Amino acid sequence: MLETLRISAEQVAMLFVLIAVGIILRRVRIFEGKGITCVTDILFYIISPCIIIERLVLTATENGENAFAILGWSALAAAVGFGVLFAAVTLIFIGRKSRDVNAVKYSTIFANMGFMGIPLVEGILGKEATAYIGVSVAVFTMLNFIVGISLFTENRKKLLSVILNPGTIAIIAALGLIFLPESVTSSEPMSIIMKPISWLAAAQTPMSMMLCGAILGGVTVKGWYKDKYMWLATGLRLILLPALTTAVLLALPLILPIPQDIVVAMAIAFACPSAVAGAMFAEKFGGNTDLLTKTVALTTLLSIITIPVVCAVCRAVYPAA
Repeated sequence: MLETLRISAEQVAMLFVLIAVGIILRRVRIFEGKGITCVTDILFYIISPCIIIERLVLTATENGENAFAILGWSALAAAVGFGVLFAAVTLIFIGRKSRDVNAVKYSTIFANMGFMGIPLVEGILGKEATAYIGVSVAVFTMLNFIVGISLFTENRKKLLSVILNPGTIAIIAALGLIFLPESVTSSEPMSIIMKPISWLAAAQTPMSMMLCGAILGGVTVKGWYKDKYMWLATGLRLILLPALTTAVLLALPLILPIPQDIVVAMAIAFACPSAVAGAMFAEKFGGNTDLLTKTVALTTLLSIITIPVVCAVCRAVYPAA
């Protein structure tokens, strides 16, 4: 548990360094206005789709004959986890619609699986387990586009803008690359394509956290502690929903032949703090950017306490994972 606490604290510290850079850039008026809009568009249209392609293709190419089993079981576990989250959030907020409620819904459904989840899982379960989180990140990013667009835009009639988005297009592209012959996927031209995609995907964390900081830099700090929606989102994201997803995921090996390390990895990923991508969608489509950004900061800080608890429960249930 102490090792998990150390890894969590290190990841949180690094995230806050990036957030601080964004705040400073906003305060000195380098990163504001059109700059925030431009970075949001780059994350939305370029970097997020690259994450999907990179995670799925790398998982398939690096795991050989086991690739499709890993992809299948990991996708199933991710789908179950998100299914629990969607069901719980729907019941909690049934009949309630507002700008603030939509921000809370996003903050509680989507966790920072990539930057927080991957190093945590690697430190606890080993490097090979990061492939499982790679699949969950791909599923996350696809759903992120669909749900993010539907929550933060009022023009719900344009169904194609929800379904045919950069996330689903990236899924189709990734599947096309996965099913290419090995002679093609291992060729030099493919490497020339995949390396830039990996570089772009790697830019997601620094760019999104600096964006978060730039938005925070324009928020009035006074009265933060009075924001009931921020505290509601934090309680749901770090306590109630991780408890539900962990319980359901850890029960899967009792009814299905799913590897224990996959469900443990997914439980840890779903216990991470709120995803910063919500600020990106809110900024682009007119959602409550301030609330989402404050929730990211608070849940990231408090996750130092909650993530080790989830890890300890997982280890107690499946010590061999």
